[in-house]
Amino acid sequence: MIKFKKTLPFSFTMLSVSIIRDVIISEVGDDALKLVEHLKKHKESSDFSLAEALGEDINSVRNKLYRLQQQNLIGFTKRKDEEKGWYVYFWFLKPDSFRYAYKKMLETKLRKVEEAINRKSSESLYQCSEGCTRLSSDEALSRNYVCPDCGNLVEPLDNSKEILKLKSQKNKLMKSMEKLV
Repeated sequence: MIKFKKTLPFSFTMLSVSIIRDVIISEVGDDALKLVEHLKKHKESSDFSLAEALGEDINSVRNKLYRLQQQNLIGFTKRKDEEKGWYVYFWFLKPDSFRYAYKKMLETKLRKVEEAINRKSSESLYQCSEGCTRLSSDEALSRNYVCPDCGNLVEPLDNSKEILKLKSQKNKLMKSMEKLV
């Protein structure tokens, strides 16, 4: 596993190491971590120098570069090689895009947590004492409050602890979003 240094160059100092890692893993895949670490140290590199530095074949490196570019996390400039006449692409990280991608990740997680809170707060669930199955109130009523698996009576399920956990997650996500502003 790649470990990022605590001191990050240029405007990456505003982003924590965990934010950068989370964005890369979530949006591109953890196989791109070494590549990002190299770009972070060298500010810009050609795909050939990246392949050589990482000890990977050029196609593998280009695949990662294209995935990062597709998420708008990196950009490139192209320069003409005077000897061969070909264009060489030099890749660099886009720190503001990392911040934006992380914000979008947090918003998606927050929306899912809020939906779960609303769902768990509004639904009444029933469960038998053996813990075989959970039933909605309609299902419990249609089965005469009898468990379909073991035949025991089902009782209302207290999901207040789950709701508290979800609310705690929501608060953490909200604090993380406030730090980004």
